[in-house]
Amino acid sequence: MRVLHVVDSHQFRGAEMFAADLIRALRESGVSQRVAVLREHEGRGVSYGAPNHTFGSDGFTIPGLRIRPRALLALRALISRWRPDFVQAHGGDTLKYTIPAAITRRTSVVYRKIGPTPRD
Repeated sequence: MRVLHVVDSHQFRGAEMFAADLIRALRESGVSQRVAVLREHEGRGVSYGAPNHTFGSDGFTIPGLRIRPRALLALRALISRWRPDFVQAHGGDTLKYTIPAAITRRTSVVYRKIGPTPRD
């Protein structure tokens, strides 16, 4: 089984810490995993223990939606290339990237709500 985890950053925050714990637990069960990190984070951060794909924080952001098309396209390409069985969106901001990136790929999406879902 292949699972792609989508996280906002490497910061020590709730969704990121949950993702790291889940990755460790699934690794012990033999699950193949990768991590898509939507934003770069300077300094020491969470170590996920799986191959990371960081999309960076630069580029044009769609006003109102606060989505970076370059990151969305990179996530879509990663899903197409690696073909995960599941994409796990960790936290609210990841969901607005994960759904449009995975919807045309017939990939199941799992969303873990850590706090309130953002309006956008």
